[in-house]
Amino acid sequence: MNSCDLLSPRLKLIYIQCLGSKAQHKPTHFSSKAYGTRDSRETLLDGRLQLDMLQVMQRDYKLRSYSLNSVCAHFLGEQKEDVHYSIITELQNGTPDSRRRLAVYCLKDAYLPHRLMDKLLCLVNYTEMARVTGVPFNYLLSKGQSIKVISQLSRKANADGYLIPSMKAEGPPIYISEAYTSYIVPARR
Repeated sequence: MNSCDLLSPRLKLIYIQCLGSKAQHKPTHFSSKAYGTRDSRETLLDGRLQLDMLQVMQRDYKLRSYSLNSVCAHFLGEQKEDVHYSIITELQNGTPDSRRRLAVYCLKDAYLPHRLMDKLLCLVNYTEMARVTGVPFNYLLSKGQSIKVISQLSRKANADGYLIPSMKAEGPPIYISEAYTSYIVPARR
């Protein structure tokens, strides 16, 4: 958190503390055939659910562009205020009207993702998906499809009194096609 380093020590402590735990910030890498490769930064905050609307859009919708302007134009029929980043300081140091323009830009920049989330019911859909599949909420965007399937299989097997063995694959994988890869597990006799 580079901006957090600029805060005073007291404000920094208040900012990152939640019931005695500190926020953790780390780079992440996600790669799958279905969703492609993506590098991002993850901030773990205890007691908070995080839903990155950019990741939701990239995962759930096939769009030409994923900029906030184009996504909002597609789903909401409106766009954010056009303010180039190079004139933000000039607007802040200018007249009350220029500061008003900057404030409208900032408010719309924060408000539009919330409107997208509400219109597309992202929070409801992802909460229900986490409930049905039995995986933590943050796994839905940070992991692939297999964790959901394994979780459901484990839940059903456990309900029926079975255990799914955790086995290390033996031998090289057998390629049926590019989409499917399997391992042969030797049968017990």
